Amino acid sequence: MVVAVATAVGGERSDTPTPYRFAGAVENGRGAPAHLIMTGDGFRFLFFDALSQGRRSERYKLCLGPQGKAPVRCWQRTARFGFDRVAYTGMLPSNVPFGVLDARWSVNGRIVATWRLRYVRGGE
Repeated sequence: MVVAVATAVGGERSDTPTPYRFAGAVENGRGAPAHLIMTGDGFRFLFFDALSQGRRSERYKLCLGPQGKAPVRCWQRTARFGFDRVAYTGMLPSNVPFGVLDARWSVNGRIVATWRLRYVRGGE
């Protein structure tokens, strides 16, 4: 995933517009952004905060669930220096259903990034 950002020092004002501050994406095992992930393949959920590059860490929450419904699984994570990834080598937890899912990243209770994906059994 390539993300272009303005240079910023954490905690100071920046010219980076708020809609471009945060990024969340799903990446396949080859390192490319993906909207289809299959069991058996590796994949990662990525989080990036352009204004936290100078900070040591930032707490965020990643939630995953069926499109338009409440999440079925959430992870509390810490982004070090504005970047973090949650990696899976084969399958998501069993309570995450197959089908169209929304990944939502939140900071301080506010959704800052979303990514829609389809989660299927390998070979489908």
